[in-house]
Amino acid sequence: MATGNAAAGSTFLLGGQVRLSEAVSERYAMSVACCDELGAVREQRVDERSEYSFDDLPAGRYWLRATMNGTDPSHALVHLATDARQDFTLARQRKLSVRVIDENDWEWKPEGALFHATRSVPGAEIDFSPNGIRVVNAAGAGFQHSDEEVPSWLWLDWPPPLYASLVVERLVLETQLVTAETERIEFRLARDDPRLRPGRLRFRLVDAKTRQVHESASGFLMGRGFRASLGFGVCDQPIPPGPWVLRTFSFEHGQRLLPCRMAPGGELDLGDIPLYPAATIRGRVVDERGRPSSLGVRCAACDARGNTMPSGGVLTSAKMADDGSFELKSLERGFCRLSVHGTRELALGDCVRVVDVRERDAKDVMLTVRPGVALVVRPSGRETPESGGRVYDSERVLVTSFTMSPDWPERIELAPGVYEVERWLEQGGPVTRTPIRLERDPVAVDMP
Repeated sequence: MATGNAAAGSTFLLGGQVRLSEAVSERYAMSVACCDELGAVREQRVDERSEYSFDDLPAGRYWLRATMNGTDPSHALVHLATDARQDFTLARQRKLSVRVIDENDWEWKPEGALFHATRSVPGAEIDFSPNGIRVVNAAGAGFQHSDEEVPSWLWLDWPPPLYASLVVERLVLETQLVTAETERIEFRLARDDPRLRPGRLRFRLVDAKTRQVHESASGFLMGRGFRASLGFGVCDQPIPPGPWVLRTFSFEHGQRLLPCRMAPGGELDLGDIPLYPAATIRGRVVDERGRPSSLGVRCAACDARGNTMPSGGVLTSAKMADDGSFELKSLERGFCRLSVHGTRELALGDCVRVVDVRERDAKDVMLTVRPGVALVVRPSGRETPESGGRVYDSERVLVTSFTMSPDWPERIELAPGVYEVERWLEQGGPVTRTPIRLERDPVAVDMP
């Protein structure tokens, strides 16, 4: 094993010990993962002395992560040029007690309420797709309960300072600053708060040809983690305020996705919503040698560049036949994004194709999957909960998107080809664009 200064072909030892802080009484299996500059990960459990070691490591940067159930992960970045030691101390996972109280100091859980934590102050409305650290349902899902005075708490993935918000149907009602000393917060919300007052939604689902009400067509109101039936044919009923996606469906006409917004206490009349004959896509999934693949196909409504519908859109999947063929039915007329993804056991590059079914069905769509080549996005250490990026192919079709942690590289398997990688530290901030060509070896790019 080499020591001292790095020499050509030298390899080194990186090891250390994982300790527990005094606040952690329970002890579970501890492990340490090591990621190199090209995204290759090695992981091992600590020994009986709580020590770990990775040997035969070439000189370079290595990201380390120590974990144990019930504790916050601990990270380190090591610039390895000689044998090195990196110790970790794991602390109890941070939690924040949260509750909503009314004007009489009674605890209650308004329907559709969520708690949202982020590093930046949110606006009046939150789109949950690109940002946020942790969102949990105030009705109980994702919460821990006990017999304490405050029975619910939120696990925090990022260290304070944070901004915790009470959100009802994507509308931010109240935000509070969380510091390292904060142990509990209370959101005060009147039960008759005008911001929660339902509005009234009206529409009729009609056949596009006959203009008659289609009695078997149904409507659904959709949001993140929320879905409510609006009945058949004709709708005239109250709905909560906020931005929504209205999904209509019938077997003859497939589905439509219509974004809409209800103001508190308002009225929204969408009139007659025409239903057009459903679209069908047929095709096959094969490997680069033309052999059938058993990987499933996913389909989502999108624009001409592969950007999918707003949150609440519907993802359709197809089962594969023995010859790799698939059939997707009851699709909305428009553009559809077809995607095939590899698995943990089968490392294949993402295969994405945009299909136009605005006027006619698509037949003989061929999706070819190829062995994946790694694109590795390395963190700068300045990332926020809003940091991330997108990958476009040579025709500017969106292939995939990703979020970034300041402590760990992101490894993305893509098919060989030419791509453009966009990265940003904050939503709406400067965007760095880098063209790359993937052939056989992994390619790494750095966050700004």
